[in-house]
Amino acid sequence: MAPVEGTTPWRKGLEALAIALYRQAHGRSPTVEFGRVPAGYRASSGNSAKLVLAGARYRGGSLDGPDLAHLLGIPPLAPLTGDPEGPGWGGHSWSPWLPIGEASRSVDDAVGLYRIRGAPDTRLLYIGQGKIAHRLRSHVRKVGRVDDRQGEVFASAPLEASWVAGEWLSHQRLELEVDLIAAHLLEASRIPPVLFCGGVSYVTSSAEQR
Repeated sequence: MAPVEGTTPWRKGLEALAIALYRQAHGRSPTVEFGRVPAGYRASSGNSAKLVLAGARYRGGSLDGPDLAHLLGIPPLAPLTGDPEGPGWGGHSWSPWLPIGEASRSVDDAVGLYRIRGAPDTRLLYIGQGKIAHRLRSHVRKVGRVDDRQGEVFASAPLEASWVAGEWLSHQRLELEVDLIAAHLLEASRIPPVLFCGGVSYVTSSAEQR
């Protein structure tokens, strides 16, 4: 255990950096990171009221047979260097930057990674993963909401988005996202200002949280 001074986003950014540096050194993630478990076991489900109501809550333990949490992760695609707004950042082939509304209409049903910046100063504001168009529209709906940290920051400048789609498993997208967060921290010496505002740590979870 290592005590960390500073804000929750800063602590979570350092957590992402520690995991990404491990991935760089070993070519893989820690064995049970991102919701993964060893073969022969399964992790417990979440514990939300929705799962309880649906009868879908369960305990982890021994398991005979395969599980998605047993599948391998993905190794790092590139060193933790480069321009966070560049077309090849993180070893990916990013789309051109577009106004966020146009981007949400252009990406169809693709799943992958995305990034949001504020124009014209082109400061990276957010790094995310999931169903890209759905996530971008969700961010747009928050713009200007005074009760939402993301909405407050997003309202400060016109937004642009760039993305990369891929046939990655959910835990693999999280691995690649953590690599990007760490690379941004090393390059810019800061966390994107609306990242980790929700109070939920997703680094160790395979759930679709964003």
